[in-house]
Amino acid sequence: MASKHDIAYRPATDTDFDRLFEINELSVPGVSKETRDALKLILSIGETHVAVVGDGDALGFVNLVAPGTGAYASQNLRWFEAWQEQTQLRVHYVDRIAVDPAAR
Repeated sequence: MASKHDIAYRPATDTDFDRLFEINELSVPGVSKETRDALKLILSIGETHVAVVGDGDALGFVNLVAPGTGAYASQNLRWFEAWQEQTQLRVHYVDRIAVDPAAR
């Protein structure tokens, strides 16, 4: 297993999707179970970054959603957007963090 110093982080690309879907499935119930289409939508409205070792497959990912995005039905996202309106703070919502169990 790689040490934390061997792990690189980069923006996700379209070619990562199959692996990210697999990681999401392996991470349920820590993240919500999604269909392929639903996860594509969720990742498309956010900034998704993947953790990789060298040139290998993704070990995990984080999806960050900008303020004011009402693109999918999420009670947590609605609460967060309402909180931001009240506080006038603008930060990204961490939609999900998923890590392959073998890399944890």
